[in-house]
Amino acid sequence: MSGLPRVSLLVPIRNEERYIARCLDGLAAQDYPRDRLEVLVIDGASSDRTREVVAGYRDRLPGLRILDNPDRTVPYAMNLGIRAAQGDAIVRVDGHCVLAPDYVRRCVEVLLETQAHCVGGPMRCSGEGYWGVAIAAAMSSRFGVGNVLFRREDYRGTADTVYLGAWPREVFGQIGLFDEELSNNQDDELAYRLRKAGGIVFLDPSIRSLYFARTSIPHLWRQYYRYGLYKVRVFQKHPFRMQLRQFVPPSFVAAVGALPLAALLEPLALWAWGAMLLLYGMVNLAAATALASRTRWAFLPAFPWLFAVLHLSYGSGFLVGLVRFAGRWLASEGAPPHLSTSQAAFTGEPPTVSVIVPMRNEIRHIAPFLESLRQQDYPRDRMEFLLVDGDSVDGSREQAEKAIGRFPAGSFRVLRNPERTTPAALNLALSEARGEVVVRLDVHAVYAPDYVRQCAYHLVTSGAVQVGGPQIAEAGGWVSGAIAAALNSPFGVGGASFRYLRRRSEVDSVYLGCAWRERLVALGGWNPEAEFDEDTDLHARMRREGGVLLLVPEIRVRYHPRQDWPGLALQYFRYGLGRARTFRIYPESMRLSHLVPPAFALTFAALLGLAAGGSRWALVAAAILAVGYALADAIAAWIAARGRATVAMLVAATFPWMHGAWTVGLFAGMLRHGLPLRAVAQALGRLGGGREEAVRDPVRVPLPVLRADHEGAA
Repeated sequence: MSGLPRVSLLVPIRNEERYIARCLDGLAAQDYPRDRLEVLVIDGASSDRTREVVAGYRDRLPGLRILDNPDRTVPYAMNLGIRAAQGDAIVRVDGHCVLAPDYVRRCVEVLLETQAHCVGGPMRCSGEGYWGVAIAAAMSSRFGVGNVLFRREDYRGTADTVYLGAWPREVFGQIGLFDEELSNNQDDELAYRLRKAGGIVFLDPSIRSLYFARTSIPHLWRQYYRYGLYKVRVFQKHPFRMQLRQFVPPSFVAAVGALPLAALLEPLALWAWGAMLLLYGMVNLAAATALASRTRWAFLPAFPWLFAVLHLSYGSGFLVGLVRFAGRWLASEGAPPHLSTSQAAFTGEPPTVSVIVPMRNEIRHIAPFLESLRQQDYPRDRMEFLLVDGDSVDGSREQAEKAIGRFPAGSFRVLRNPERTTPAALNLALSEARGEVVVRLDVHAVYAPDYVRQCAYHLVTSGAVQVGGPQIAEAGGWVSGAIAAALNSPFGVGGASFRYLRRRSEVDSVYLGCAWRERLVALGGWNPEAEFDEDTDLHARMRREGGVLLLVPEIRVRYHPRQDWPGLALQYFRYGLGRARTFRIYPESMRLSHLVPPAFALTFAALLGLAAGGSRWALVAAAILAVGYALADAIAAWIAARGRATVAMLVAATFPWMHGAWTVGLFAGMLRHGLPLRAVAQALGRLGGGREEAVRDPVRVPLPVLRADHEGAA
């Protein structure tokens, strides 16, 4: 038995109280040797009893570990689990499913027999209640979901993808981990990438599991809408791997919406629209009747509606994805996180680090921030903290000084910044810093325990002049939560990719992060004149000298945004004000997305002026422009709110505050610093030609396969 591969079962979950016990019962019943098995449950901050239920299985599953998934997405959970796994093989398990007792054994046997790089079985669906059973049947129908191989129980052989999946762990060291940008369809993208690298995906019906389908139409709609939405990103990343059937639902939805509009110009289009709907209804009813004859006739009234939901939700999501990700067709793609660099373990002595923090009147956030500093896992004897206070009047400085005793002697200092500006605070800290690496932090955020370590590691190993990670806005109140959702939306922040990008990429700016102290000193530190845009100014100087700024998904920050719209508006007004100066000095820093808000404002104002002079066409054009913005606002808000209607309305109200305040600030900055004509000319000259140059990790072949002679963890 000792020669059997060790297997790690990864279970990404969030709020699965209803199903998780059945899932874990299936894991406890596996006939694979227990001493060769471990179970990693990766919980995305469940708000129900899921975690409590999982903890109750520690006796039945001796190899059980529970990991925290702060990102709350499946790909991040899988990557977290793969990094922590000690097995030679990785097996994914869904909290919504139950595995057959021989599931793990058959996965290992098929991996060894076929020498494939990913194996899995068909997706067998079950359900609870009338709608759950009907949905499960519709999801197993070819008319409902197309001729997908992994839904067939009579096929054995190579396939495009499989349900769940099992891989030799070493495969991830070659092709990379799951793409964390894709909260859906990440398994499809991984399978495409694996096959592109010469790997084999193998489907075997003896690898059996049971999936519990959604139990209501709204949940089904949301599920397939997101499948369609993120299928666009998979299409953009792997355009030659798509199949014709995947374009049928969006084509149908587009025709349903477009033909009535075309009828305004050509009446025959209305006849075509009616004929198309009639034909679809007839085929739908025929498929529903055939499915009811194989299952239960009581489901016949439900099947036509369920088929329509499957097709319309997927098609709608795909069309929205074409709009949402329109700017990504020409952009180069970065590599997903890589297994070999994700542990951030130094081979030699790590560099000394100075953590610098400008602050003023931060009493609301100072306590959790200080606690996150105390929890940093970087060697204490190689790290110091410099907090620079701009004469706070709310007790922030006193709170910081009280924390001095909680850190090693001499490693925590509080400095005074009489100028009260951020660039002055940063430069004061830089002059006092003793570390080789400078890590900049913001009190408005909370940092993972490995933040400093990840920063220093990737700076040392990447050769970049500065590294940082994505800024993930997070808040609990209604308005602040809407502001957070808007800040995480490309529609809200345009090309500020560090706010939403989840892949390793070379970018033009990063949030916080770290740089070599000597390089910062050589550049003159932060520009005191760039009071509201000091980081962009610094990054522009770095890039002008040929430096690379690297965004690394592992270096992520939980940012606490403003609590109300006036505070957000002031923040974005200052951003626009400062950016006008940066555009004048560093014209290459302007992106096309920077031109959209002012161009929209100028066009709308010009049309209103013409309309006031009596021009009817200008009034119509202004109305079309306003309706177009409102429609884009509503769609983007719905996506950002993840389908929650109340939150979506608040997010929709947030976007105009951001766009309007930034535009007003930009115009005010232009009055102060002059028109950035060179920047505009350069941005228009690029016309979207890849604003980011991605960093790619090479794929090495041949890919590793599972061996039967393992004596321990790989």
